[in-house]
Amino acid sequence: MTQCEIAEEFRSSTVFKTILLLQVSFAITSLVVIVCSIVWIAKRRQVGHPNLKILFANAYVFYAIFAISEFASKGSTLIRYAFTADSCGLTTLTSVCVALRVPSYACVTAFTVIHLTIAFERFWATYRREDYERQGKTLGVVLSVVTWLMAIGSQIILLRDLELSENRPFCNITTKSNYRQMFIYYAVLILIDVFATLTHVVLLNFNKIRLRQLEGFLDFRLCFVSRRYSWPQPQNDGALQPERVLPAKGEHHSDAHFDSSGHLPHADLRHISGTHRRRPPSPRPIGLRAPRHLHRDVQHRLHLHDAPPALHPVSH
Repeated sequence: MTQCEIAEEFRSSTVFKTILLLQVSFAITSLVVIVCSIVWIAKRRQVGHPNLKILFANAYVFYAIFAISEFASKGSTLIRYAFTADSCGLTTLTSVCVALRVPSYACVTAFTVIHLTIAFERFWATYRREDYERQGKTLGVVLSVVTWLMAIGSQIILLRDLELSENRPFCNITTKSNYRQMFIYYAVLILIDVFATLTHVVLLNFNKIRLRQLEGFLDFRLCFVSRRYSWPQPQNDGALQPERVLPAKGEHHSDAHFDSSGHLPHADLRHISGTHRRRPPSPRPIGLRAPRHLHRDVQHRLHLHDAPPALHPVSH
C-alpha cells in the first residue's frame, strides 16, 4: 500500500477520528485548567520557597507547550480530513511532523525529569536544610537548566537518523528503525516516575513524624506554663472573682503572707511582678526550638499593671 492509500484508510476510520477529536478536546481543557490554576494561585498568594516556585513554573510551561503541540498536530489532521479530497493531500512531510510533534515528545521527557527534580529538591530541603537555605534560588535554577537540556537532548538523540524529506500518512515520528529505542526509552521514564513517587512518599511520612514531634514538644511547653501559673477565671461580666484569688481572713498561704487588709506586702509583690521570679526550666530536644513568645507572654501577664495584687505562682 502507498502512503496515500494508508492516509485514506486513516480518514475513513471512525475510531481514529474519534481519538483525534478527544485529544484535541483534552488539549483545550488542559490549557483552560492551566490558566485557571495560575489565576487561583496568584489570588491566594501562597508562600513557598523560590526553588519550588521555579520548578513548578517550569512544569506549567511544559504542560502548556504539550497542550499547544497536541492541539496543533491533531487539529491540523482533522482539518485536512474534513476539507481535503485528494488522498495524497492527507500526507504530511516528515519535517513538518517533527516541527509539530517534537515539542510534545520533549515535554513527555520533561514531565518525568521535573518529577525527579522536585523529589531531589524536597530531599535536599529535608536533610540538608542549612545548605538549602544558604544557596537560595541556585538549586532551582540549576535543576531547571538540567530539565530543559535533558528534554531537548533526548529528542536529538532519538531522532538523529530520521529522514525529513519523506511524506507520512499520519504525523508520527516513530519508525521501524527506532521503535525499539523508543520503547526502552519510555520504559525507563516510567521506572524513573515510580522511583520519584516512592521518594515523595518517604519524605512525606518523614516530615509528618517530625511535625508530630514538634507539636508534642510545644504542647509540653504550654502545659508546663499553664501548670506553673494559675489564673483566675473571669465572671460573665469580665470581672475577676476575688474569692478565688484572696484566701480567707486569717488563713496562711504557703507562698505569700497577707496583711490584715488582705493584700500582699511590697516584697511579695516584687516577687510576683517578675523581679525575683524564678524562670521555669526549658528542657529542649535537639533540633527543636520553643517559640519566643512563651516567656514574653508570661512576663506580660505577671506585670503589676496586668495582674491583680494577690496573683501568685502556684506551688506544686
